[in-house]
Amino acid sequence: MNRIIIQIYEVQDAQEAVRLIKEGVDHVGTVIPSPALELWPPLRETVKAVQLGGAKSCILPLFSEPADIFHALAYFQPDFIHLCETISTHTLNLLIDLQEEIKEKFPTVGIMRSIGLPRPGLAKRELSQDFKLIVDSFASCTDYFLLDTLKEGSQPVNGFIGITGEICDWSLARKFVEISPRPVILAGGLGPDNVAEAIKYVHPAGVDSCSRTNAVDERGRPLRFRKDIKLVSLFVREARRVEKLRRP
Repeated sequence: MNRIIIQIYEVQDAQEAVRLIKEGVDHVGTVIPSPALELWPPLRETVKAVQLGGAKSCILPLFSEPADIFHALAYFQPDFIHLCETISTHTLNLLIDLQEEIKEKFPTVGIMRSIGLPRPGLAKRELSQDFKLIVDSFASCTDYFLLDTLKEGSQPVNGFIGITGEICDWSLARKFVEISPRPVILAGGLGPDNVAEAIKYVHPAGVDSCSRTNAVDERGRPLRFRKDIKLVSLFVREARRVEKLRRP
């Protein structure tokens, strides 16, 4: 088996990024919260620190205008761009067109595409057909699929998948892994206590953590954009432990 990719979000500080790489993180994700240019310079320093540290940088823009996305790619020059807009019949072709244009304009940048899955027990039968459509539609312009939890109704960030802190339906995730021609990273509520079980059950190419490896406030609630290095270290250790068990 290949090495499991360990991806950690939301890392906005260069020094924190360096510490995470020392703990064994492979992909470091940085959120670009808006197209406002005055917010970008410190985030570019984070992206560059990741690359100098020998890991892969991934930017996640929380905006959807193609011109803004192209500008961000030219400015940050990341290894990957992570696109996580919610997918519908109305947006499917627009999102595919965007990815194809990114491939044309920025051929050295990889594309990661989030796919939303329901929480356990809430799946509908037609999801299997949806999987086939998504894979067939996006595979040629996607380097990684990322499976994340899609809540019913409004999302934590309107129009975008993720940051729920809750696990998705792992049985569906495993089916997606089986049919995908691209590597699949599993996200959604993963932390040190469940990442080993998730890897054993789903067999993803990688695992992603955000909320469950964040620092917390006095009430135990995850703090955005602040990581708990000890939790990240435990997350990496557990993933690597299972990786060794699965090697032939």
